[in-house]
Amino acid sequence: MRFVTRPLPAVWPTGQRTPPEQRQHSRFKAPYSRTLAQLQHELRMLDAVEPVVLEAGYQLHEIRLDGLPRKGARPSDPAVIVSFGSRVGPPRYGCDTFWTHEDNLRAIALALEALRAVDRYGVTKRGEQYQGWSALPPTAQPGMSPEEAEAFIHHAAATSDEPGEQITLREAYRRAARRLHPDVGGDSEQWARLDRARQAAGL
Repeated sequence: MRFVTRPLPAVWPTGQRTPPEQRQHSRFKAPYSRTLAQLQHELRMLDAVEPVVLEAGYQLHEIRLDGLPRKGARPSDPAVIVSFGSRVGPPRYGCDTFWTHEDNLRAIALALEALRAVDRYGVTKRGEQYQGWSALPPTAQPGMSPEEAEAFIHHAAATSDEPGEQITLREAYRRAARRLHPDVGGDSEQWARLDRARQAAGL
């Protein structure tokens, strides 16, 4: 299962973060490798479409071009959001209840397991238990409409070697990311603007 890491969004999925004074110490004892294995198992049971997006407390420069965190990078925020396409729609799960990134990710894996258990009793036929967790429709970032975001992404992807070439928005984003990523000498401000454009365009 291929994962892609992104920084946390400006807006939390449920609209309200857990205040630090209300965070809990978890009762989980499993190592991180087991958490990832369980999460991947649950995602496969839902026929999750790759890549699975993990939004976590990393800064842009701490994420490599392949979408994985750089070696030694640690999330500055324990919150994590998991989103993916699947046969039950595009669910999006966020957790910041616990003090560590690892515990919040395990909570999501366990929640997926619990939701799947509902199917054992034959009550659900089309994954109704997941519908409350469907991703919201993409909204534009302040000051950038979806149309402006698409235009910026295509402009950032364009090079003199490809005049007038017609490419999809997703491919344009990939090319723009390769050009603007700080790892390859890109401008950090433009990279941040590209990320805002990605969110505004719903990618």
